[in-house]
Amino acid sequence: MERLGALRVFVTVAEHLSFSEAARRLHLSPTRVSRIVADLEASLGGPLFVRTTRMVRMTEKGAEFFRRCRVGLGEIDGAVAFMRDENDVPGGALTVTAPVLFGRYHVMPIVTELLERYPSLSIRLLLCNRVTQIVDEEIDIAVRIGIVRDTRLIQHQVGSVERVYTASPAYLGRYGMPQSLSELRRHRVIAIENDLRERAGGVSSILARGLVMPRLVVTDVEAGIEAALDGHGIVSTLSYQVAGLLAEGRLERIPLEDRPEPLPVSILFRNTTRNAPNIRAFVDLARDRLRHFGRMETRVEPRVETRTD
Repeated sequence: MERLGALRVFVTVAEHLSFSEAARRLHLSPTRVSRIVADLEASLGGPLFVRTTRMVRMTEKGAEFFRRCRVGLGEIDGAVAFMRDENDVPGGALTVTAPVLFGRYHVMPIVTELLERYPSLSIRLLLCNRVTQIVDEEIDIAVRIGIVRDTRLIQHQVGSVERVYTASPAYLGRYGMPQSLSELRRHRVIAIENDLRERAGGVSSILARGLVMPRLVVTDVEAGIEAALDGHGIVSTLSYQVAGLLAEGRLERIPLEDRPEPLPVSILFRNTTRNAPNIRAFVDLARDRLRHFGRMETRVEPRVETRTD
């Protein structure tokens, strides 16, 4: 048990790359945390961290040891949960983060359903378009769109979204429907500011690559969509952001030859919390509610898909 406790201390330091932060979270003194890690390194016969006055980073072997410990501790916690907490119901506080519009449309219904099911549960839903730091900001679950490369987190893909270009019927009636990238260059294009930058994981678009220069750039996706609805141009968005407007016929999809790869929609959480009742309840319900997400978005655009054949 003493070795298991030392491994938990090591994992906490590795997650935060900070001895003082680990000490705060474990309710130990920084000196005690340093001593535990030093004793663990001595027993293993090699350093786990490189320490300087300015920073702490893992050694190459330390990073691999961290990966294996995290998996092993997760399995141990799962076994303990199975024996002790199999019948536990969710309760207490749960913090969830998601992109603003996706959170409003698709995560909020999951949250409200959980609250109805479990009277002892309270949820803080943080809707923002910045990339939150799950470990550092004490977030329990993140719903992310795009590729995430953080080895500290467990990821479950639950769907996918596409980047699409749409315009109002009035605009297309006046200027015509572009069929290719070369034709799109001659149109009024509306872009969301963040989409003009290359994103983590290699996500890009024809706008990000500079192949089309927008006439209007806005910082808010809803403003861009409103501009398109008013007939001011072709807007670049993610498919879920305009799915309802496409279904209503208020926007039409532009059938471009250059289509970026779909972006995954994933649920992320720390390995050490994977068997907590609150985490299990959210993940299970989200998987069920979002499992047809990618196909759903294709289905609401039948008229547009017919035009692309």
